[in-house]
Amino acid sequence: MGAALLWWLWAGLLGLASLPLTFTLFRHLPDRGYPLSKALGLLLVSYLLWLAGSFRLLPNESWAIWLILLLVAAVSLAVLARQRQVMGEFISRHLAYIAITEAVFLAFFLVMALLRAYSPPLGTTEQPMDLALLNASLRAPSFPPQDPWLSGHGVNYYYFGYLMAALLTRLSGLPAAVGYNLALASLYGLAALGALSLGYNLVRATLGSARAGVATGLAAAGFLLALGNWEGVLELARARGLGSPGLWEWVGIPGLAAAAPVPSWIPTEFWWWWRATRMLDLGGAITEFPIFSFLLGDLHPHVMALPFGLLALGLALNLGLAPRLGLSGLVGSLWLWGGTALGLGALGFLNSWDLPTYGFILAGAVLLQGRLEGRSVARSLVLVALCLSLALALYWPFYAGFTAQARGVLPVLGPGSRTFPYLLFWGPFLFFGLSLAAALLSSALRGHPVRVRQAYAATLPLLFLLALWLLLELAAHLLAGGLAAGLGEVAGRAWLLLPLWGILSLLLLALMRGREAGSRGPAFALGLLFTGLLLTYGVELFYIWDIFGYRVNTVFKLYYQAWALLAVAAAYGLYYLLARWRSAIWAKALWLGLGALLVAGAFYYAVGAASSRIEVISRAPDLDGLAGRAREADAPGVAWLQANVAGTPVVLEAWGDSWSDYGRISSRTGLPTVLGWRFHEVQWRGDTPELEERARDIDAIYRDAPTAQAQALLKKYGVGYVYVGPLEREKYGLGVAGRLAPLLETAYSQGPVTIFRVSE
Repeated sequence: MGAALLWWLWAGLLGLASLPLTFTLFRHLPDRGYPLSKALGLLLVSYLLWLAGSFRLLPNESWAIWLILLLVAAVSLAVLARQRQVMGEFISRHLAYIAITEAVFLAFFLVMALLRAYSPPLGTTEQPMDLALLNASLRAPSFPPQDPWLSGHGVNYYYFGYLMAALLTRLSGLPAAVGYNLALASLYGLAALGALSLGYNLVRATLGSARAGVATGLAAAGFLLALGNWEGVLELARARGLGSPGLWEWVGIPGLAAAAPVPSWIPTEFWWWWRATRMLDLGGAITEFPIFSFLLGDLHPHVMALPFGLLALGLALNLGLAPRLGLSGLVGSLWLWGGTALGLGALGFLNSWDLPTYGFILAGAVLLQGRLEGRSVARSLVLVALCLSLALALYWPFYAGFTAQARGVLPVLGPGSRTFPYLLFWGPFLFFGLSLAAALLSSALRGHPVRVRQAYAATLPLLFLLALWLLLELAAHLLAGGLAAGLGEVAGRAWLLLPLWGILSLLLLALMRGREAGSRGPAFALGLLFTGLLLTYGVELFYIWDIFGYRVNTVFKLYYQAWALLAVAAAYGLYYLLARWRSAIWAKALWLGLGALLVAGAFYYAVGAASSRIEVISRAPDLDGLAGRAREADAPGVAWLQANVAGTPVVLEAWGDSWSDYGRISSRTGLPTVLGWRFHEVQWRGDTPELEERARDIDAIYRDAPTAQAQALLKKYGVGYVYVGPLEREKYGLGVAGRLAPLLETAYSQGPVTIFRVSE
């Protein structure tokens, strides 16, 4: 595990280099943002490298990264010189907390590194795509990187996370297939630090003890990263042969009723743990959550954005705890607002779906920081607008070249989520979160009756959303001639929608009343709870119209955000009830026992899924995601390209379907090919005629193009090398290499692999 140690040291060095800047930026947080320094350091160095590379000021090379790191360290030292005494006093008073922070990062990092080491292969689901973008970021001389699956085009995707992983890979001097798995491990550790900081600061902002803050932070990290959902308990019951066939048919989770019972405490079907992310409705909505994502091993934007979403929450809380925010102090607070905009804006580049949600929370935190009066609200909105504008401006080179495939917002037609799977998915978080809301609402209302205007303010906005969806839903069915069917669908979803509307209205009322009580910690936690539940409510009403044509992607992205928000809010709810509940001991014990049962059931998923996911532990661990492919026929050819081809010349290979072995050469080398996974390019760019043209041209070159035509097509796409391996022989015939040999120079040949060089 020497590679893991090296990676961990570099992550720590980035945090150390930016620590004085973190200390200054998060000056309103009780822990001064210490756990967030590693994420901020990685973000800052990556941002400067990207900016310099985008404007061709510095190349994407190791010496440039070193130069930027030294620049950041020099600025930090200048800040340290001015705040040496304050920082010294803080560190001396918080040595125990600092030690716990470092231990948490190391523990979570090592746990995930070990899990990845016992299940390292990178050949399934989205892993080839993720590896392709990581390798493309390593090879790119400037930004954006070349699209590895559409030569001649820049990447039209959220590639900032891959750039960050490439930066650490380059600093560590490790192969990309090792850096891939260690990037997942470091993201796991960084997310744990973000949750720790939020839990700690919320408790300290509520005047709780440091010990209680650490416990709450650890609970938040555990809720976020170690809990699954209760579908795992159903899998266990099914595996043990419990329940009748009728019960499993009623549960309605696809594939569960057909699972064969076995006398085991862990289901023996390998992919059983997949079903927990496809159970919400019958339309295939994706409901991932962090432990599933990390065990699956896709280095995807929603996973890479997770610790930086928590960083954005820390920035929002930092503003919410500030003594006063105003336009007059804007010039003197450039680092505060600039750092906030930098952290918030990164989410649009990491995973654009996250920016609206975390921007909404930041706006709420700024509003709660002031008095909810006309002039104060107007000032707060101006500050938020300026911050959001700066957040977009800082990353404008990305947006200038990015084309989104979203085409609008539509009402959700057809069946939505079923109530039972919804409760299975959110059970523990709902229990602790709604307990917190009930306690805060009861406290806020005690002796202070609700004014009519407040009741309207809490119910009307959400009622408007519900009414708008209802009108659009019925109008769509009326146009389709099925009004009766539309009424039936509305009635069928009322069991979930109306309770959610009521809960959200009460939450908003509690938020308003709690703000009047002047407690910012509970108000911020309520804001997280409200926003998280609002996301789960919103996907029942509307979805982003994209290439999938249904809400599958909307649920996927917004549920992932809601998980992070509700995990932190639930951990704070656990603390608040334990610390403030003055009811009978038996009631408190009953509540705690039920909560512990819900958490234990959700934790079973993580244990069971990890046991099923990892390979036999008796073998030696290996973090190289391509080590298992070392004996494949393509491996020597890939190694030759890596050793002998510099820059980013185009390497022609066979094109094919997504989630297949096609595109494997570009994926493993980062060298662009003419067309890789076609459907993924459709997702990124739309189904353009160019994609079909490229597919035909590749087929013509390999299969039956006359000499002159083949030469013209190779020149058209600027092809530098033509790869012929087992897939090309399977798709275009065993004689494909013989057809190409008279046209091209043989650069490499071994077994079924021949690599031709195209002369200029």
